[in-house]
Amino acid sequence: MNFYYGSESDSLVSTLSNFRPDQKIFRSEYTALFDIETLKKNIDLSDFSVLKIDVEGSELKVIKSFKNEIAHNRPIILMEILPAYFESNIDKITRQNEIVKILKAFHYSTYRVIKKDEVLLNFVETFKIEVRSDLNNCE
Repeated sequence: MNFYYGSESDSLVSTLSNFRPDQKIFRSEYTALFDIETLKKNIDLSDFSVLKIDVEGSELKVIKSFKNEIAHNRPIILMEILPAYFESNIDKITRQNEIVKILKAFHYSTYRVIKKDEVLLNFVETFKIEVRSDLNNCE
């Protein structure tokens, strides 16, 4: 895991090597990561109703690995996707567009959580993930 700040509880940690190309990696640590087949050997995933994804850039990997379970269970998917910030961030934009494409193929509707100061205000249906910099509109 790549840490971009000195904090022990850095919430912006990512396993993607080029997740923040404009920032220096402060430190890296090894951590256990499990693929879906390993999880299924240890956790019953045959019936679940909510899938929460908050993985700092690896959302597409999670969605792809859970494709069969999503198709079977049709869970509510709660996902934070950090903004691409700039049109030049092609890797991030490509991953985001692929997520939208997969969700549309499963006939999911997508909504943005609208909040202010951590207070939920509304849900707004959206059909794409825009290039933006507002961290309040990432869920």
